[in-house]
Amino acid sequence: MHTSAYGGSDEIRQAQLSTLYGDMEADYAKGNYVICGGDFNHNLKEDDQENAPEWAYPFPRETLPDGFHMALDDAKDKEAVAHNTCRSADEPYDPQTTYTVTLDGFIVSDNVSVNYYQHMDWGYEFSDHDPVLMQFILE
Repeated sequence: MHTSAYGGSDEIRQAQLSTLYGDMEADYAKGNYVICGGDFNHNLKEDDQENAPEWAYPFPRETLPDGFHMALDDAKDKEAVAHNTCRSADEPYDPQTTYTVTLDGFIVSDNVSVNYYQHMDWGYEFSDHDPVLMQFILE
């Protein structure tokens, strides 16, 4: 999935998440495993809001439906998620000065166990986003 980034109003962001949550809850109610991944265009790291530009809205974790959580929270090795997944595209990438943030990741249902989670540091060579690797077990 890919939620709105630039120019999105609070109402649009809330409506997109409400639609996503409705779809996730419907599948979960059928007994399915739910893994939702993509570019949320929200800052997924709770403690990383300092110096954030206006487009890096914090992800409203309190709105996640019961039975769902951010897979990032299950990362056993915090160094594996230290690298942020997105960079500002306002300038050529400079690891010393370019603003970075974690916008990419996964929401999982409680019947999915996250075994391994890592933000891949590819230096934004191919995009303004770097990949996220997740290994999971369906319970």
